[in-house]
Amino acid sequence: MSIDTVYRSFCVYLTESGIAQVFSRCDGVACAFSGGADSVLLLTLLRRYCLENGYPLTAIHVHHGIRGRTADSDAAFCEAFCAARNIPFRLCCVDVPQYTAEHHCGMEEGARILRYEAIENAVPEAYAIATAHNATDQVETVMFHLCRGSGLDGICGISPVRGRIVRPLLFLPSDEIRDVCAAESIPYVVDETNLTNDCTRNYIRHEIVPRLERVHPGVENAVRQMTELVREDMRVLDGIADEVLAKAPGRADLIALPEGIRSRVLRTMYKRASGRTELARCHIDAVTALMKSGRTNGVLSLPGGICFRLDREYVTFTQEQTVAANEPVFYPSGEGIWENERYFLTLTRTSQKNQKKRVDIRENIYKISMQQRIDFAKIKGVPRVRTRAEGDTIRYGGMTRRVKKLFSDRKLPLAVRDTLPILLDDDGIFWLPGFPPRDGMEVPDDSTTDAIVLCLWEKAF
Repeated sequence: MSIDTVYRSFCVYLTESGIAQVFSRCDGVACAFSGGADSVLLLTLLRRYCLENGYPLTAIHVHHGIRGRTADSDAAFCEAFCAARNIPFRLCCVDVPQYTAEHHCGMEEGARILRYEAIENAVPEAYAIATAHNATDQVETVMFHLCRGSGLDGICGISPVRGRIVRPLLFLPSDEIRDVCAAESIPYVVDETNLTNDCTRNYIRHEIVPRLERVHPGVENAVRQMTELVREDMRVLDGIADEVLAKAPGRADLIALPEGIRSRVLRTMYKRASGRTELARCHIDAVTALMKSGRTNGVLSLPGGICFRLDREYVTFTQEQTVAANEPVFYPSGEGIWENERYFLTLTRTSQKNQKKRVDIRENIYKISMQQRIDFAKIKGVPRVRTRAEGDTIRYGGMTRRVKKLFSDRKLPLAVRDTLPILLDDDGIFWLPGFPPRDGMEVPDDSTTDAIVLCLWEKAF
C-alpha cells in the first residue's frame, strides 16, 4: 500500500469520524510522537494534511524517565526526525517511577497519566492533540474490557474524538502501518517493552489478536464496525440517563429503574465524578447490592479514587476522603486504597505466584510498614475495611480471640487501637495487622491462586 493510498483513506476517516471538524475549530494540531511506527506514520500524514489545510503542527515527545539510554536514544531520534522535516518539536520529561511510588499505581497507568498531562500542558488549550492509536489497539482495548466485564463504555473501545484528543489512525491495523513505513523507507524506533508478554495488553496483542485474525480475517475492521454501532446505541442511553439524573434520583428511584437504564445512570454518575468512562460490571453489581441491602449507610471504594456513598435515601459518587471511625469501606474487586488520619492501606489483587518472603507478623506494627497476602477465593462476600468495634473477634490458631484483649496484651497505644484498619468479610475479621490472618486465609508459598496483597504504612507525623 502506497503512502498516497493511505493518505486518501486517512482524509476520508478524518471526515467520517468528526476529527476534521475538531481540527477546523482549533488553532493548531499537536501530535503525540513516541518515534514508533504508529506515531511516525501519523506525524507523516498529519504534516501533509496540515500543510494542505493551513494548520500549525507540533510534535510532542514525552521522556518517561524509564528505559535509561534507550529512552534517551528514542528522544534523539524523534528530534532529528522532526528537524529533517521542519516540524516544530518539543521534548517533555516526566518521572514515572517517582509518580507510581507516590500514587501507588502501576507503571503503565502512571506513564499514561503523566504522558497526557505533559502533552496537554505543552501546547495551548486551543490545540487539538492527535495520538497514534490504531485498529489493532482498538481490538486489544475491546478484548481487555470484555475480560474485565465492562459495559457498553468498554465495548466502545477507543473513541476517535474525546474533547480535543483525537485518534486519526483507528482505521488502520498495525501490520499495515509497518508495511507502509517499510515500503516508503520511513524510519522508526521499537520500544522493547512492547515485545514481551509481561502485561495483559501485550499478551492480548501477541497471542490473542493473531489467533482471532486466523479464525476471522479482518477482525480489526469488524471490531471497528461494532464499536461504531455500539457508540450510536450509547448516545441514546446517555440521553435517557441525563433525563433521569435531572430529577436528582434517590435510592428508591434508582432501584425502581430497569436494570439496563439503572446501570447506565450509575455509570454516568461515576463518569461525572471521576472523569473516567469505564466501570466494571462487578462494581455496578456491588453498588446495586448495597442499595438493595436495606442498610441505611455504607461506602464502596471504586477505581479512580471514587467512593460511592449511601446515606439513607441519598446516593453520591465523590472523591475518596478520609473515612469516619467504624465506617466500613467495601472493595468489590479486591483493590483500592483506604486511609485515615494515621494509616495508609493499599489492597492489590494479583494472580502471580507468591514467591515473596512473608513479612514477620510479630514486628512492631506502629513503627514499620507491613504486608500480608490473603487467599481471595476464601473471602466471603465483599472485602471491607473499618476500624475496631466493640465485640470484635478473630479466629486463628484454632481459637477465637477478642481484638480488645489482643491489643491490650500487645500494649498498643490507644491511638493505634482506635485507628488501625481491620479487614473483614461476611464471616467477620480475616486480618488484623500485626497478627496472623484468620485460619485458612493465608496464601501458601507455592500457591498460584488469586490473592489480595495488603500493604500498610503509618503516616509520617
